[in-house]
Amino acid sequence: MLALGAPDDDATISALNELAAAELAQRHFDSAVDCFRRILKVRPAEPETLQSLGNALYDAGRFEEAIATYRQGVEAAPNSAGIYNNLGNALRAVGRLEEAIEAYRSAVGLRPDHVLLYYNLGQALSLLDREDEAAESYRCALAINSGDPDALIGLGNTLRKGKQPDVAEQHFQEALDHYLHALRVRPNDASALIGVGSALLGLFRHVEAVPYLERALAQRPEDNDTRIALGNALLGANRNAEALVQYREAEKHTTDTAALRLNQALALLTIGRWTEGWELLESRFSVPQAFPGVDLPRDVQFWRGEDIAGKTILLQGEQGLGDTIHLVRYAPLVAERGARVVLRVQPVLGKLIGGMRGVDTVLTGFDAAPEVDVVCPLMSLPLAFNTELATIPASVPYLAPPEPYRLLWRTLLGERRRPRIGVAWRGQQHLPHRSMPLAQLAPLLQRADYEFHGLQKEMSDADRAWLTANPLLIDHGEDLRDFADTAAVAEAMDLVISIDTSVAHLAGALARPLCIMLPFAADFRWLLDRTDSPWYPTARLFRQPCTGDWNSVILAVTAALPTA
Repeated sequence: MLALGAPDDDATISALNELAAAELAQRHFDSAVDCFRRILKVRPAEPETLQSLGNALYDAGRFEEAIATYRQGVEAAPNSAGIYNNLGNALRAVGRLEEAIEAYRSAVGLRPDHVLLYYNLGQALSLLDREDEAAESYRCALAINSGDPDALIGLGNTLRKGKQPDVAEQHFQEALDHYLHALRVRPNDASALIGVGSALLGLFRHVEAVPYLERALAQRPEDNDTRIALGNALLGANRNAEALVQYREAEKHTTDTAALRLNQALALLTIGRWTEGWELLESRFSVPQAFPGVDLPRDVQFWRGEDIAGKTILLQGEQGLGDTIHLVRYAPLVAERGARVVLRVQPVLGKLIGGMRGVDTVLTGFDAAPEVDVVCPLMSLPLAFNTELATIPASVPYLAPPEPYRLLWRTLLGERRRPRIGVAWRGQQHLPHRSMPLAQLAPLLQRADYEFHGLQKEMSDADRAWLTANPLLIDHGEDLRDFADTAAVAEAMDLVISIDTSVAHLAGALARPLCIMLPFAADFRWLLDRTDSPWYPTARLFRQPCTGDWNSVILAVTAALPTA
């Protein structure tokens, strides 16, 4: 005979909890939700049940209901760091990041000894690009447990994001240290592997980045970002054909292909496949920040090599000064097609290029576009002329300093006592892999049988201090007002030795004897392995044998100089 009386609440709740656990084990989240709601009818404000219900709703993807439930839990148990943390997770899931941060901060205030709470706070702050605050939160987590891999990876990711160029190298190096620490704790962690590879890319250590990114991609073969990063690393390691494979595979899995096509263009041009390369290079117009923010004429046709006799064409300078100097060689060829040529370039190039053959007008302002029939950015001219290695317009010189500048610098330089060598060691963009400290050139500058002249308009404080202590170079920086001055000095040199920067292009365009010091993975226009340049017949190329090895380059250049 059944006993009469009210049901046992404890027994009912215990049975429902067991049933909910069984449903959760089978990922039947909605069924588990029903169990927890039945418990709350018996005990409406029990914090543990509210938290469990919120968790089940979260796992079911019912985030707004989970948020409402967690808020009930906070009211019932205002000192529960766990409920505040889970509330933050649900708010973050629906993009309510400011509220999520508030919830995480409450959790941290209640449990300042808990690594996970600081980690979650850092994640939310980073999603709002509040990187300094995020880094502080990750550092708090690491102060509790210095080997927590998630906090190490989170801090590394934060350090890699949004830093100014003057501190970028320092932050990439610190990020790398944190990722490597995480890998010592979790040796095959894909996020840490990706982090190491990405930090090495930021430090221009492409060769080292390759194996880490290969290991990461083996774990996450569907991760397009990792595949693209691997392609970039292979490109920087001079493994261009392999980079092409990665870029083309990545292109199959995204609709945003412009950046991938641009990277393919660079790989193709580097290995001499120019027909494909020049065509793909046009994708730069669809890549943010790849094309400068100049005002091209609206509704004007881009010229791609068709007949333009009797028309006015705007040739538009783009990208760096060296790119402009390199490609203005095509302007006379455009004029030979019967066009009136308007050339718009950077202001510091105006006086130098103003007298160039075949150019009707040189503009140096970027505020308003002139009235023209067609337009062609300079980097598109090789495509318009179907340029191949055998058809490069390599007749030099195609630039010359204006005569008044020649006369001025002939006077300023004075009588020639020894052969003169002009030197440039620092690019305007100050990219670490394409610049070097002046002190590194000491083996060259100590050649007493030559007279060395600086062709740098700007010099770092460290370089100036070294030069003051080692007066081995005549510095003309303050007198180089624009490139007409630089051209006049370079023309007066018996030899120019330069890194890959505008000075190298200028010396080549002036047909001066030229030694170009190249990084291991050089710009596409220098191709691979060559010691000569099809663009500049007077140039010799000296390449790093491995990443960062400028010493070998400098010793090779120094040894190549004859005794004067």
